[in-house]
Order: sequence, then C-alpha cells, then structure tokens
Amino acid sequence: MTNEEPKSSKRILSPEIDTLERTALLTKRLSTAVEEISQSVVICDAEDKIVFCNQLYRDHNKSVVDYLEPGTPYETFLRAAISAGLMTHAIGREEEWLQQRLEQHRNPAGSFEVQRPGNIWLLIHEQRLEDGGIMILGTDITKQKEAERVLQEAYNNLENTVKQRTHDLTESRNRMRAIFDNAPVEIYLKDAEGRYVEINKRFEKLFNIKNRDVVGKFPDEVHDKELASLVRAHDLRVLETGEVSVEDRKAITEDGDRVLRTVKFPVYDDDQAITGLGSIVTDVTELELARSEAIRATRAKSEFLASISHELRTPLTSSLGSLGLLKTLFSADLTDQGRELLEIVARNNETLLRLVNELLDFEKFSSGTLTIATDKRDICSLTAIVVEDLHGYAREKSVQLIYEKPAIPVFVDVNEHRFEQILHNLLSNATKFSEPDSDVIISISSTNGRAIVRVEDTGSGIPIGFRDELYKPFTQADSSTTRQFSGSGLGLAISKAMTEGMGGTINFESEVGAGTTFYISFPESE
Repeated sequence: MTNEEPKSSKRILSPEIDTLERTALLTKRLSTAVEEISQSVVICDAEDKIVFCNQLYRDHNKSVVDYLEPGTPYETFLRAAISAGLMTHAIGREEEWLQQRLEQHRNPAGSFEVQRPGNIWLLIHEQRLEDGGIMILGTDITKQKEAERVLQEAYNNLENTVKQRTHDLTESRNRMRAIFDNAPVEIYLKDAEGRYVEINKRFEKLFNIKNRDVVGKFPDEVHDKELASLVRAHDLRVLETGEVSVEDRKAITEDGDRVLRTVKFPVYDDDQAITGLGSIVTDVTELELARSEAIRATRAKSEFLASISHELRTPLTSSLGSLGLLKTLFSADLTDQGRELLEIVARNNETLLRLVNELLDFEKFSSGTLTIATDKRDICSLTAIVVEDLHGYAREKSVQLIYEKPAIPVFVDVNEHRFEQILHNLLSNATKFSEPDSDVIISISSTNGRAIVRVEDTGSGIPIGFRDELYKPFTQADSSTTRQFSGSGLGLAISKAMTEGMGGTINFESEVGAGTTFYISFPESE
C-alpha cells in the first residue's frame, strides 16, 4: 500500500494554449450557431474589411460571392453588387446611391429596407461592434412586404366599398322594399321571440291589416285564437330547431276560406345565432282543388283500366283455350288455308292477351302495388325455357336464337314468372328488330358476385335521340300509325320496374346500324 495519489491522465496545458483552444472551440460553436440562424450575417473589421459572412448571406449574393472573401473591403463588395444589378434602388444613380449607402454603413443608426431583384425585400440592421467593426444582419421580409401590399390594397378596396355601399344603401333598401311589397306571395319577418317585424302589402291585403298595426305584436294579437295558436306553434318549432318547416292550413281571409301553404325559415346573424324567422305564404287553394281532381281522375283511370283489362282477359283466355282445342282436335280436317287462318287468330289473341297483361302490370306499377316474391332460382334453366318458347317466333322472322348456356348453374333470388316475362320481352324485341337470317345471342356470366344475362342482336340499333325515352311508358322509336313493328310501348318500362323490384338492374349498349345488347343483372345467391 502507498499513500501516493494516482497520476491523472489529463493533458496539462499552459494557460496560453488552453485559452487559445477554448477560443477556437468557442469560435467554432459561434460560427455554427450563426450558420443556423434565419438571418444573413456579415461582419467587417475596424478597417471595414469583411472578416466573416454566413452561407445565407452568400445565397443572397450568389453572383458576387467571390467578393465576400475575408479581407475584401466592404466598399469593393458594394460596387460589385451594384454592377451585378443586385441593388435595385441604385439603378440609374449608382455612384450617388453608393456614397449614401457607405455613409449610412459607416454611421449605423438602426434598420432600413432594401429591395433586391425578383421583388425580394430585406430588412438590414447594422451595428457598430466594441472593436470598431460593424455587423450587418439581413432578414428576408418579402412575405411581410407582400402582406403589407395586400393589406393596403384590401384597405383601399374596403374604403372604396364602404363609400360605395354607403352611397347605395338607401337606393338598395328601396329596391328591396319594392321587391318585398310586390312579390306575388305573402311575406313577413319576425324577431327571435316571434313578434312581427315587418309584413308586405300582399300580407296586409290578405288579412286586411297594416304593417304599422302588427309590428311588435304576437300572433294572438293579430289573428283569431285558433289560427294564432297554430301560427305560434309553427314559429316556435322553427326558432327552436333552426330548420325550415312547411305547413298547409285553412284560414279565413278577406277572400273567404283559403288553403295557405306557409314556408318558415330561420334568420341568422353573422355568428350563426338565430335572430328571428321569415315566412313566405302562398295561396294554394286552387292547386289543392286541381290536385284533388287529378287524384280522382287517376283513380278513375286506374279503375277503368283494371275493369277493361279484366273484362278482356277472361274472354281472351277462353278464346285461346278454344282455339287450342280446335287445333288439337280438328287440325287434320282443315285445309292449309284453314290452319293458317287458325294460327293467325291464335297469334292475334295471344297478342291481345299479352297487351292486357301488360296493362294490368303497368297499372300495378303506376299505383305502387306491384309486389314481387322471390326465391332462389337457376337462371340458366329459366333462360333455356324462354329461348325454347320463342324458337317458333324466331323461325317466323328467319332469326336464329343461339343460347350459350353456362356449364354450371347460376343461382339468383328472382320470381320465376317475372324473370321469364322480362327475358321474353327482351328476346322478342331482339328478334323483332333483327334482320332476316341473323342471330340473336343469349349468354350468362358471373362478375364480382353478380349474374349478368346478355341479349345481343344485330338489328338497326336504338336511335341516339330516343335512348333517354326508352324506358318511358307508351313510347316507341317509331310512333307513327304506319310503323313497321307492333307493340304497346310498355314492355321495357314494365321490365325495368320488375327487374329493379327484384333487386336487379337493366341496361343496354347500342350502335345505330350495328345492333343492341341488353343486360339484366342480379346479385348471385349465397
């Protein structure tokens, strides 16, 4: 054991060297800090020669950066900057500006602004240092200058606007009053408590009252008790909920008993606080009478169509049954001409029965009573049935139906009868509008969980101007009495209603002269 202290490994320096190292370290740290600040910095010594500048100052003076080397007289730098066009204010008076700037530089007295090319503005602050040198700080104030310009411009515009609006205020109020009083409806305004603020002349005439007599009054001070109670309740609902409200009510006016439609709306201030309400009152007495007449006429039409349709369907069904029996029992005894006549009668009966059924379906569709019960069905098999049923009709038109049946079943939730009705309509249309010796192609595919049935023909296509009308009832591309193809114009309207009623969609693509493809799509069953 020894009592000697361990020798320290720390290097022992002379005071002079230690001070130099500390100064160098401090200078390095100071230089780093200056580089990090958002101001440009240049320092000149007592002889006004540059001793230091940071990178931001170099960036502000890139075209003369060679003149920023330590030892360069600041005047030399200024002359180079003037020659390079960096001193915007010096252009055209270079020497005069230089002398003024040097005087200002050598006797710093605060901050001043300078403009650089590109409308760049710098705030320059110069300060004399203890050693006689000068420190120059530059702050980019371009954004502030732009803000000042915009603010001044806005202030000038605002001042002009205020003057103009003050000048126009009386005239504007007079115009608004003219509109208010001459509007073809009754208008009034109320405050946040529900008291009348102003009424127009139509309102004055309707209730035989004057604006001066109602201002500041509640409804029960203006109307009879029953009407006032309804009006007050309506006011409070709008004031409490802040929502527009519409009510129809009967009222006794100078013109007798009338039906008035009142639209009330909240009035807000700039802070979105409700300060009152406004109301527009329209006399809808005649409109209500017309609506009632229209409802009665629609009901009568519906009853008439239903009655006629049922009266026709019964004998037509019976007639078709009789014709079928004749064909079965006596076809062999008829001449060719007789059998042809029998076929014509049967086809005409079937056409009439189909029209009657379409009228009945359309009536249900129009009245909103068309309900469709669905269950899980293989639409591949259902499609095959429809294609088979229409082969005879297609042969008459010299058209071939080609069904590209999928290898596996495709199940969707549909009504069997309605699906067959939709597809029957699309296939018969495609056949009817196809050229002789052409094909109608039927295919089924599955895409993104939906089953799509396509019916593609090579007919004349759907005219562009008619496509927006295609699904409207009783419309046809050729509506003349001499049109080439028969039909009620209801088939597609009903097909669309039934497709959408089963959760599906119907659409088409068409090219005039090249044909049409209809698509019906349904979600696949799980």
